[in-house]
Amino acid sequence: MKVTKPGVYDSIPNDEYHADPVPNGSLSVSGAKTLLDAPSRFQWERTHPVYSDRFDLGSVAHALVLGDDTVDLVEVDADSWSTKAAKAEREAARERGAIALLAKDMRRVEDMADTLTRNEQATELLTLPGKSEQSAFWIDERTGIWRRARFDRLPDGDPFIIADYKTAASARPASFAKASADYGYHQQAAWYSECAVALGLTEVPSFVFVVQEKDPPYISQVYQLDDYAIDLGHRLNARALDIYAECVRTDTWPDYAPGVTTLTLPTYATRAAEERIAS
Repeated sequence: MKVTKPGVYDSIPNDEYHADPVPNGSLSVSGAKTLLDAPSRFQWERTHPVYSDRFDLGSVAHALVLGDDTVDLVEVDADSWSTKAAKAEREAARERGAIALLAKDMRRVEDMADTLTRNEQATELLTLPGKSEQSAFWIDERTGIWRRARFDRLPDGDPFIIADYKTAASARPASFAKASADYGYHQQAAWYSECAVALGLTEVPSFVFVVQEKDPPYISQVYQLDDYAIDLGHRLNARALDIYAECVRTDTWPDYAPGVTTLTLPTYATRAAEERIAS
C-alpha cells in the first residue's frame, strides 16, 4: 500500500507502517530522535534495517492488551532459543511477518494483559470509543516534510485522550521519568499531539502513558508529562524536522559534529577527581 494523501489509515499492518508506505519517505518520531543524535545514523538505519527481538515481548503485550488481531503470533514450545528447532521456528515466523515467543513468555504476556484489566483507569483509557493501531500521515506545514505516527489507541470523540501503552522494567514515578528522558517519550507525546491537531482530530489533545512492569505482579500506572516536558518535546521535534529538511535538500547526512570538539568531563567525574586530590 502507498500513502499519497494525509489522513488516518486503519488497514496498514505494523510491519508495512515501519517500512514507510509514503513513496518519497516520511519521518516518524523515532527517526526524529535518531536525527538529533546523528543524521548519518538515521540514514544508515533507514537503508539497513536490522531486526531485534528485544522488543518482541512488548509487541505481543501490545497486541493482547489492545486487542489487535492483525498481529500473527507464534507460540514456540521450548524452554529457550538455544536449540536449532526453536531458532528455526522463530526464523520461519519472522520471514512471514509473525512474532514468535517461547511458551513461558506467552504465558507471561497473557498474565500481564489479564492483570492490566484490574487497573480500571488504564483499561478505560485503552478502550475509549475509537480504534487501536491506527496509522496517521500528514505534511508538516512549516517544512513540507511528510510525517507519520502510529497510535496505540486513537479516540473518536470526547474526551480526546491519546493513550500509549508501554512495558517497562519499573513503573515507579522516578523510573519512568528517567525513561521518558532517556527514550524521548516527551517527544513522542508532542509528536502525536501535533499529528492530532494537524489532521483536525482535535484542537487540544491530551496524551497519557499506561505503563506496566514486565515482571510479577505486573504493576501498572498511568502518567501524564507536565507542560514543560511537552513544550520541550515540541521544540526538539521542530529541530529534528529542520535537520531532516536540510539533509534531504543537500543529500548530506553528517555525523555528530564537524571538526574537533572540545569536551568537558562530567560533573560527577571532576568532583570525584577533586576529592581524590584533596584527600
